[in-house]
Amino acid sequence: NILNNENPLSLFYGNENLKNTTIHNAELLWQHTNKKKQRQRRFEIEYTISHNSVSYGYTYDKTTGIRTFRPYNVTGNYTLSATYSFTRPLDKKHRLTLENKFNERLTHGVDMISTDINIEPQRSSVLTSWTTDRIKLNYRLNKNLSLGTKGYIGYGHSTSSRNDFSAVTLCDFHYGATVLLSLSYKWQVSTDIMMYSRRGYSNSSANTNDLVWNARLSKTFTKAGITVAIDGFDILNNLSNISQVINSQGRTETYYNSLPRYVMAHIIYRFNKKPKKD
Repeated sequence: NILNNENPLSLFYGNENLKNTTIHNAELLWQHTNKKKQRQRRFEIEYTISHNSVSYGYTYDKTTGIRTFRPYNVTGNYTLSATYSFTRPLDKKHRLTLENKFNERLTHGVDMISTDINIEPQRSSVLTSWTTDRIKLNYRLNKNLSLGTKGYIGYGHSTSSRNDFSAVTLCDFHYGATVLLSLSYKWQVSTDIMMYSRRGYSNSSANTNDLVWNARLSKTFTKAGITVAIDGFDILNNLSNISQVINSQGRTETYYNSLPRYVMAHIIYRFNKKPKKD
């Protein structure tokens, strides 16, 4: 039971009575593949639950601004998710291919919270549902050129029985096009342009529309087994270096990325050695 007061505004106490955390996970997977028809279907359901998870609860003194933290054991964190995906051609020549992946996830997050210095942190549970759907449509004109479109939509909703909790409803979606072009002498160009949109965040600056263009130029040296590539990310320089997400307690977390726009070079070497025959 040691006190860490290195930061006078954030006091950390230990807890000698903590118990070990136990996590249980169960997964069911079904998959069917038809190579001749180039079709694939996959269904997966997964359940994870933890007992005695460690949560850093805190009390907050509004008059001094001091937060006092202490670890607690909490039980009731679980995640239940189900995913269904499929891939199939839409024409006889198998040039037009459709891919779709649907996911439903339910998360129950437990934490310890208090905003009154005179009251010990109380159990806080938040239930969040998140529904997503990803779709891709690709058309191969010939062996050298492929065109595609893709889209994504995600809908999230968080609720809690806490009196001071405000329900949160979010929607993220993006859509755009892709191009893959193979040139002579093993050169290849790929590019995509996407519109990323976000709605429902409490901070209006997070409800954005960002047009993002990425591209890659690569060349393969077959005999040497080497591929050299150059990537350009966010060529239009539209992405902000600040992003926000909602955690399992329905709180907004802000992340800062110092490199939202960059160029990166790759050198990829592939080495294959066949086993000797007896």
